[in-house]
Amino acid sequence: MIDHLMPDIPRLYSAIAEWLACMIFILPFKKRFSKIKTGVIMAVMLVVQSGFMVVTEDVSLFFWIPCMMVAVFLMLFFIYVSCAIEITDAVYFVLIAFVVAEFMASIEWQVACYFRIAQSGVWWREWLALILGYGIISVILFKILYVHFPEDGQIEIGWKECLSAFLIAISVFAVSNISYLTINTPFSGRYSFEIANIRTIVDLAGIAILYAHLM
Repeated sequence: MIDHLMPDIPRLYSAIAEWLACMIFILPFKKRFSKIKTGVIMAVMLVVQSGFMVVTEDVSLFFWIPCMMVAVFLMLFFIYVSCAIEITDAVYFVLIAFVVAEFMASIEWQVACYFRIAQSGVWWREWLALILGYGIISVILFKILYVHFPEDGQIEIGWKECLSAFLIAISVFAVSNISYLTINTPFSGRYSFEIANIRTIVDLAGIAILYAHLM
């Protein structure tokens, strides 16, 4: 029988998911700088994103939301600096990327915990599961989104579209994480695997809604 207790997702894993989600939107578009400079930006942002998430791992619940806001801002900066796109396009893309990252981290960790790979003490199994899980999800989402992106990245997103995408993304985030704040709601779970199911399913639904919105 599976234990009802599931450890929290390591912050480093969340940071890698956020970085990969940004890469899904960065790779197809015309870059702002040369290949070498872009590669340096990618490497630096992976270190910065990972460092920030690890350093803030033990913050109190009061600072959790501000830390998430900073993480999203880092993602926005990463996308905007890497690609020759308008700020409205970058804002729109980061909203989708954030939900994608939440889904990616959630489903990989849930599967790893189910098969008792997570925190098993066998580091290569944990990282192999991470690479396979994140890799498969990233490739699938990249293939789905790539056909809808113009090469120059200019899809003329306006602030009105950004606002509606923001409302969708923030609603998805709130519902998927509400169990971590309180269990006294009709939409909360009481056990960790139950909470993980809610988060994964809601994030997947959020990706579908944002994809439909993009179309």
